[in-house]
Amino acid sequence: MKILGALFLILAVSGCSIKFGDFSLLSTKQVEINGTKKYRKGNKKVVGKDIAHIIILFPTKLPLSYSDAVSNALDEYCAEYLTEVKITQKFWFIPYIYGRTWVEAEGYPWFSEDSTRENCTGHEDRE
Repeated sequence: MKILGALFLILAVSGCSIKFGDFSLLSTKQVEINGTKKYRKGNKKVVGKDIAHIIILFPTKLPLSYSDAVSNALDEYCAEYLTEVKITQKFWFIPYIYGRTWVEAEGYPWFSEDSTRENCTGHEDRE
Protein backbone atom coordinates (compact mmCIF):
# COMPACT_ATOMS: atom_id res chain seq x y z
CA MET A 1 0.00 0.00 0.00
CA LYS A 2 2.89 2.37 0.76
CA ILE A 3 4.36 1.70 -2.67
CA LEU A 4 1.03 2.46 -4.35
CA GLY A 5 0.71 5.70 -2.36
CA ALA A 6 4.25 6.76 -3.24
CA LEU A 7 3.65 5.98 -6.91
CA PHE A 8 0.44 8.04 -6.89
CA LEU A 9 2.27 10.97 -5.25
CA ILE A 10 5.05 10.86 -7.83
CA LEU A 11 2.52 10.84 -10.68
CA ALA A 12 0.37 13.55 -9.09
CA VAL A 13 3.22 16.06 -8.74
CA SER A 14 4.33 16.59 -12.30
CA GLY A 15 6.96 18.84 -13.80
CA CYS A 16 8.54 19.39 -17.14
CA SER A 17 11.10 21.43 -19.03
CA ILE A 18 10.79 22.35 -22.70
CA LYS A 19 13.74 23.78 -24.61
CA PHE A 20 12.64 26.32 -27.19
CA GLY A 21 15.97 27.12 -28.73
CA ASP A 22 19.52 28.37 -28.63
CA PHE A 23 20.30 31.80 -30.00
CA SER A 24 23.59 33.48 -30.81
CA LEU A 25 22.47 37.00 -29.88
CA LEU A 26 19.23 38.33 -28.35
CA SER A 27 18.15 41.74 -27.15
CA THR A 28 14.92 43.61 -26.62
CA LYS A 29 16.76 46.95 -26.78
CA GLN A 30 17.86 48.91 -29.79
CA VAL A 31 21.59 48.13 -29.93
CA GLU A 32 24.28 49.53 -32.20
CA ILE A 33 26.63 46.70 -33.16
CA ASN A 34 28.21 48.32 -36.20
CA GLY A 35 31.53 48.99 -34.42
CA THR A 36 30.94 52.57 -33.25
CA LYS A 37 30.16 51.50 -29.69
CA LYS A 38 32.36 49.20 -27.60
CA TYR A 39 30.96 46.35 -25.48
CA ARG A 40 32.43 44.03 -22.87
CA LYS A 41 31.26 40.47 -22.19
CA GLY A 42 30.29 39.46 -18.65
CA ASN A 43 32.05 36.50 -17.02
CA LYS A 44 28.98 34.62 -15.79
CA LYS A 45 25.66 33.73 -17.36
CA VAL A 46 22.56 35.60 -16.21
CA VAL A 47 18.97 34.37 -16.08
CA GLY A 48 15.77 36.30 -16.68
CA LYS A 49 12.33 34.84 -16.00
CA ASP A 50 8.70 35.49 -16.81
CA ILE A 51 6.58 33.65 -14.21
CA ALA A 52 2.91 32.68 -13.88
CA HIS A 53 1.24 30.85 -11.00
CA ILE A 54 -1.39 28.18 -11.64
CA ILE A 55 -4.21 28.21 -9.09
CA ILE A 56 -6.53 25.20 -9.34
CA LEU A 57 -6.39 25.03 -13.16
CA PHE A 58 -6.11 28.71 -14.07
CA PRO A 59 -2.85 30.55 -14.79
CA THR A 60 -2.50 34.05 -13.36
CA LYS A 61 -0.85 35.37 -16.53
CA LEU A 62 -1.30 34.48 -20.17
CA PRO A 63 0.64 34.25 -22.35
CA LEU A 64 4.14 33.90 -20.98
CA SER A 65 6.56 36.00 -22.98
CA TYR A 66 10.08 35.13 -24.07
CA SER A 67 10.79 38.79 -24.67
CA ASP A 68 9.81 39.60 -21.07
CA ALA A 69 12.29 36.98 -19.82
CA VAL A 70 15.05 38.50 -21.99
CA SER A 71 14.09 42.03 -20.89
CA ASN A 72 14.17 41.01 -17.22
CA ALA A 73 17.70 39.60 -17.61
CA LEU A 74 18.90 42.72 -19.45
CA ASP A 75 17.29 45.15 -17.00
CA GLU A 76 18.42 43.36 -13.85
CA TYR A 77 22.07 43.40 -14.91
CA CYS A 78 21.98 46.58 -17.06
CA ALA A 79 23.19 44.66 -20.09
CA GLU A 80 22.72 45.70 -23.70
CA TYR A 81 22.32 42.22 -25.17
CA LEU A 82 22.82 38.52 -24.40
CA THR A 83 24.86 35.97 -26.33
CA GLU A 84 24.79 32.15 -26.29
CA VAL A 85 21.17 32.35 -25.11
CA LYS A 86 19.10 29.32 -24.16
CA ILE A 87 15.30 29.74 -23.92
CA THR A 88 13.38 27.15 -21.89
CA GLN A 89 9.91 26.86 -20.43
CA LYS A 90 9.55 24.99 -17.15
CA PHE A 91 6.62 24.09 -14.96
CA TRP A 92 5.49 22.00 -12.05
CA PHE A 93 1.94 21.33 -10.97
CA ILE A 94 0.00 19.62 -8.19
CA PRO A 95 -3.33 18.88 -9.90
CA TYR A 96 -6.26 21.04 -8.77
CA ILE A 97 -4.15 22.78 -6.12
CA TYR A 98 -1.21 24.91 -7.26
CA GLY A 99 1.62 25.11 -9.76
CA ARG A 100 4.09 27.43 -11.45
CA THR A 101 5.15 27.88 -15.02
CA TRP A 102 7.92 30.15 -16.25
CA VAL A 103 10.07 31.00 -19.22
CA GLU A 104 13.82 31.37 -18.68
CA ALA A 105 16.33 33.22 -20.85
CA GLU A 106 19.90 32.36 -19.88
CA GLY A 107 22.98 33.84 -21.55
CA TYR A 108 26.13 35.91 -21.25
CA PRO A 109 25.48 39.65 -20.78
CA TRP A 110 27.30 42.28 -22.80
CA PHE A 111 27.77 45.72 -21.26
CA SER A 112 28.38 49.02 -22.96
CA GLU A 113 31.81 50.44 -22.09
CA ASP A 114 30.35 53.89 -21.37
CA SER A 115 27.33 52.82 -19.28
CA THR A 116 27.12 52.93 -15.48
CA ARG A 117 25.56 49.99 -13.67
CA GLU A 118 25.26 51.42 -10.17
CA ASN A 119 21.50 50.81 -9.87
CA CYS A 120 21.59 47.20 -11.04
CA THR A 121 21.04 44.36 -8.60
CA GLY A 122 23.53 41.90 -10.01
CA HIS A 123 26.27 43.99 -11.57
CA GLU A 124 28.97 43.16 -8.99
CA ASP A 125 28.84 39.42 -9.65
CA ARG A 126 28.61 39.47 -13.42
CA GLU A 127 31.53 41.63 -14.55
